[in-house]
Amino acid sequence: MTGNNIGGVEVSDDLVKNRVVQILNDMLNGKINIILGCLELDGLWHQGHTFIGIDFGEHYHNLAHIPLPAQYHLWNQEALKERIKELDAYKPNILYTARLLLDEINIERR
Repeated sequence: MTGNNIGGVEVSDDLVKNRVVQILNDMLNGKINIILGCLELDGLWHQGHTFIGIDFGEHYHNLAHIPLPAQYHLWNQEALKERIKELDAYKPNILYTARLLLDEINIERR
């Protein structure tokens, strides 16, 4: 088991993969906003967990201008509708990428 440093704390690869699996499942099940999921996965990738791949960072970069649900009340409703339409257009691709990574991790664990 190789160790990794996350926020100054040494953690195992298995622990990181468990966290990634949790994020992916939460994204696929709608328990976490996909923008936040992409941000968290991109952060882990930047910390050296390259098995995640760069895709989630690219997705986050494409979606960073879209407000999170907690910010919706701050937005003009017409502008918000446009941003949500944009998010809905990206969503299938992001969820497909999430499913692929989850399948890859599950195959590796067998």
